[in-house]
Amino acid sequence: MNDLLEKLTEGTEQLKSSVAFVKEESNEYMDLYGRALVDIAIDLITGYLFCGQASTKVNMEVAAVAEESPANNGEKIPMKKRKAMTARRYITRNAPKIAALVELIRTGDKSTFTDYEALIGPVPAE
Repeated sequence: MNDLLEKLTEGTEQLKSSVAFVKEESNEYMDLYGRALVDIAIDLITGYLFCGQASTKVNMEVAAVAEESPANNGEKIPMKKRKAMTARRYITRNAPKIAALVELIRTGDKSTFTDYEALIGPVPAE
């Protein structure tokens, strides 16, 4: 679990530096990349929540597969292990997404504003 918490801490630091970068830019830049900042924050908060659930002290076992599944052999796993597996999957799958969003935010690319007319084209009159 410690390695997952390290990934989340790294992501939190990346988020903080991205927020600082955006604050140095204009309000328009915040409007452009605000959604990416929110997406990063949501992924990090959810990751921390999964880690919290995986650290439960509840000692309960659950079925490893659905009861109606043909693969069901009655095997059970601890709920804590299942939660840890979920946390690991979620955090490791979202870490590259967070890194990509951080890189996108820090590019300073304002072409959406400067090239808007060329990118979107003329708006047809009704």
